[in-house]
Amino acid sequence: RVYFTIEYMDLDETSTILISGKIDSTNNSITLDESSIAKDSANISMFNISDESILLYQNKLIPIYEVFGKNLNSNPQVSIFDENLKFIKRISFPNIEYRITDVTSVDNSGNFWAINYLYPGDNKKLNPAKDELISKYGIGKSHFDAEPIERLVEFNIKNEEIILSSTPPIYLKLQNSESRNWEGIAKLDKKGFIIATDTFPKTILAFIKYNFE
Repeated sequence: RVYFTIEYMDLDETSTILISGKIDSTNNSITLDESSIAKDSANISMFNISDESILLYQNKLIPIYEVFGKNLNSNPQVSIFDENLKFIKRISFPNIEYRITDVTSVDNSGNFWAINYLYPGDNKKLNPAKDELISKYGIGKSHFDAEPIERLVEFNIKNEEIILSSTPPIYLKLQNSESRNWEGIAKLDKKGFIIATDTFPKTILAFIKYNFE
């Protein structure tokens, strides 16, 4: 079974619908189930901002909205759906600046990682507050005099809430201070992460070595 988030416009507002489907390995195809369509209503509405990732946790689905900045969302939350995409409830999510563009799977301790990205052209739109992660852990060397933010941030889910973990962020080395729109991430066994951009500035597949111990 496979699940998708779909961004769409509803009366000039950007919204998210969820849909499930089945993988046909023989024919290398996916068949979507139209009867499974569900809408995930965010507690804020922004143009071209929606759920960009889905977390699978204890046989439940948690779509993750793109923005949780303190100046944009005073009560950040995410929805929980069952495997049939029936809404269950909403739980708290921590304030974090910039965008969340994808998440990894959850490990046995309830930890997962997310891509946390700032494209400088989004500064006005996102109106970032003070970056608490930079205040606490510092910033990557290549980020000192650069506008983009490209980093991986670890979260923890337990007791029906999601919090930031105590693990420092991983900063990606910037190239000539140019931003890369990282929108895909997956753990590669215990070796590190595979990350991918969309088409900006071009399609890039990269490996980040990391010791999860």
